Amino acid sequence: MRAHRLGLLAVLMCSAAPVLAGDEPLYQSAPTWVEPIALSQEDMAGGPAVLLADGQKRIDGSRVWDYRDIAFRIDSPDSLASAGTLSASWIPDKGDLIINRVEILRGGQSVDVLAQGARFTVLRREQQLEQRSINGLLTATLAVPGLRVGDVVRVAYTTVQGDQALGREVQSIDGLPAAPFQIGQGRVRVSWPASAPIQWRAGPGVDDAQPVEQGGFKVLEVKLPLAEREDMPPDAPPRYIRQPLLQVGSFGSWQEVSKALAPHFTTDGAIDPKGEIAGRVEAIMKKTRDPLERAAAALRIVQDDVSYLANGLDGGNYLPQKPEETWQLRYGDCKAKSLLLLAMLRHMGITADAVVVHSSQGDSVPQLLPMPADFDHMIVRATIAGEDYWLDGTAAGTRLSNIGEVPPFRYALPIRPQGSDLVPLVQRPLTGPDRTIELTLDQSAGVDLPSLYSARVELTGALGSMVRSWVSQPDEAYRGTFVDNFMDKLVGDGSVLDFSVSYNEDTARAVITASGIARPMWNFERGLAREYLPAMPSSDFTFAPDRARKAWRDIPVQMSGPFGFRTSVKVILPEGGEGYEVRGREIVDTEIAGTRIKREAVLAKGTLSVEEELYSSLMEVAPADVSAEKAKAARFSAGRLSLRAPENARRQWELSGDKDRKRLAPIEDAYAALIARDPEKAQPYLDRATFRSGILDWAGALEDIDAAIAIEPSVNALFSRANLLDRLGRQDEALDAVRKAFELEPTPANALAEAQTMAEIGDVGEALELVDTYEDDFEDQFAAVVVKAQILGMSGKAGEGLKLLEKLLVERPGDPEVLNNLCWHMSVWQVGQDAMLAHCTRAVESGGWSPPVLDSRAMAYFRLGRLEDALADLNAALSNAPGLANSLFMRGIVREKMGDRGGAKDVDLALRMDPTLSKTYARYGIQAPKD
Repeated sequence: MRAHRLGLLAVLMCSAAPVLAGDEPLYQSAPTWVEPIALSQEDMAGGPAVLLADGQKRIDGSRVWDYRDIAFRIDSPDSLASAGTLSASWIPDKGDLIINRVEILRGGQSVDVLAQGARFTVLRREQQLEQRSINGLLTATLAVPGLRVGDVVRVAYTTVQGDQALGREVQSIDGLPAAPFQIGQGRVRVSWPASAPIQWRAGPGVDDAQPVEQGGFKVLEVKLPLAEREDMPPDAPPRYIRQPLLQVGSFGSWQEVSKALAPHFTTDGAIDPKGEIAGRVEAIMKKTRDPLERAAAALRIVQDDVSYLANGLDGGNYLPQKPEETWQLRYGDCKAKSLLLLAMLRHMGITADAVVVHSSQGDSVPQLLPMPADFDHMIVRATIAGEDYWLDGTAAGTRLSNIGEVPPFRYALPIRPQGSDLVPLVQRPLTGPDRTIELTLDQSAGVDLPSLYSARVELTGALGSMVRSWVSQPDEAYRGTFVDNFMDKLVGDGSVLDFSVSYNEDTARAVITASGIARPMWNFERGLAREYLPAMPSSDFTFAPDRARKAWRDIPVQMSGPFGFRTSVKVILPEGGEGYEVRGREIVDTEIAGTRIKREAVLAKGTLSVEEELYSSLMEVAPADVSAEKAKAARFSAGRLSLRAPENARRQWELSGDKDRKRLAPIEDAYAALIARDPEKAQPYLDRATFRSGILDWAGALEDIDAAIAIEPSVNALFSRANLLDRLGRQDEALDAVRKAFELEPTPANALAEAQTMAEIGDVGEALELVDTYEDDFEDQFAAVVVKAQILGMSGKAGEGLKLLEKLLVERPGDPEVLNNLCWHMSVWQVGQDAMLAHCTRAVESGGWSPPVLDSRAMAYFRLGRLEDALADLNAALSNAPGLANSLFMRGIVREKMGDRGGAKDVDLALRMDPTLSKTYARYGIQAPKD
């Protein structure tokens, strides 16, 4: 049962919960009780596009007449295309759609479209069938003939509403849009006989509406749009942010609503004693005498053996299918499933009632006027051994282990012949986690190298049932895609080597196992490596609600739930874990804002082992408790668990020799397995090329890049090939690779890359010509100017390059990137020495002391002979970025100049990391020391 809630468009174009009859629209005048609104030329001349949105209702016994009058202006060709076709939907088995008026208002004249013979066309289709819903709606459309930009379209129609399921009772509900939504003239007007026992409620944000008596009727009118509502915090409970509504109805209490629906949910004689349902129930009773086990078994049958299909036909809004029909069809909506389950439970002697709930706005229900339209879902409440169990036949994965979980619906209305008031759904602690993760990360190769992992993930209940469809897929590749995506979310980007997916129907548990290789997980801060462990339940936990505004201070904070996660992570560390430290809180046992968190972390024998669990409940944090809970959350976040590597942790560029090859062999084997599994896929080759480049295996990386390009050429791969060839001393081939990248994507940026490569091999003149050709094609001249200045320096015209950069600085004063390039140009080419250090220091200060900028200033100090200052900047740069090869090279040069023979080691390592540095710095007049 899905109640029809009006949104903004529904206010304009249709009525709430239409109850109509007849499969073709009727064409008649508006009802005599309608008070039409006149539109003047002034009304139509300006203002919002929606000139009129008039909704008038008349309650007549158990029926509601609903008149809608809408006028809107066609402001543009786009609105002509989108709004030039009118549409209206109705349920023909319940009543008629009556078209009252379709007019075009143009230049003071009115064109009666209906009088010219235009008629709506009925589209016979089910719009929501893909969502497993047959709503019974027909849609009638009319492409308004002769419509032009500037015209005003006015359309009015009436529906007669009533619901056979409610007997003599009646209900009406309208959404009330608020500013900034714009309407020229808008209102909702409801009238009813003055003697009728009608109730009404409007709000929130409606303070001045009161019914007045006119000609024997009470009339209640609300002008639209309402005043703009105050902002609410996004984490406020739903009742604080619910849509304003005007509700009118004959129900005087929740008791009356319960009684009105009760006749349709009786289970007397609902099960054929000789039928299949009875046989399934008898089988359950023979298997177990435990009523809770019986309830779980019955619920499993309803969830698993009867598919969901909402059926709005034949009074289906509130009238359920009979259990025997549902079983025969093997489908049904929430009402049909609930009635089937209710009949089965009562047949086994279990006390149970059908209950209606709202699936998303449950905590708003007590604020609403009692009526069936307040609810959009039905479940069953079973009472066993004094405990209430809330059983949802449309859910999945409910078994004995989790049958006690309470859904997040907040309030329910039991459907009983004697009536009932609302009852709260009281949450109870979960008995086990929804998700359990066991993850082992082998990071023994190094902190900046890929991790090998193995994982086992267990999902239970509704989460587990979501995996069931993947398990049944016969296509291995299809299942593999699912596991790839799942593991990417768990451990980050990587590749799955082997996997399995299974689902146990009896326990509703899905198990996913996978092994694979993931990209490096360590972050580097000031040269130190730190890892925040993946898959930890508490990693995403925060509690930082904004209640700074005075108007918000008395609003509770809505917490999500219920759910529970448990994770076990083991990290195998390099060097047997020597020097590695655990940072943050190793032992945690706390509750913050209704979220229970436990953790135990132990680092021993080269392995970090962490056990963590988090359970969150559906609750509200009271305003008085928000500050204290925020403080607890802040302290907890400050103690976030992480691993810290020692300062001397070996980096990938330091690994060489047979011993290190043995250390790296498992990673090589993993990549080889990935490639062997799908040799026609480029990505595994590219991933291995990245790995091999990191360990300075240029030749091996080049083989992989070439293999990837042969499968799927790309600009990035071609540039990687050029870089590798350059490091191998094959500059002509590098230029060829860059040119092929340009041919693949002839962009100005790729042309600059070609020019740089040409200059590197000595074709400076042609390189400058190429830059000049594409320079004006850049929206931002920065890149072109920097490249041109560098090439001018290489051609002996560093002064001209300096002028270009100085002009760029005038255009972009204080820009850290411009200042850094200016500093570097002055330093390496030894031009503009008087202003050099000032520019360099400004670059360092405005660039946040980043390593590349410190490297540039170090060059300036070197040129000025201030070797100690140069060394200080280089040490600072390398402390943050140990892999900065040019800083390492220059530190070696500076140390040699200062008489420190250890500088040669820096130079040697830098040249192993980037063999092109010797040639590059020789161009600046800086020679590497000879052995």
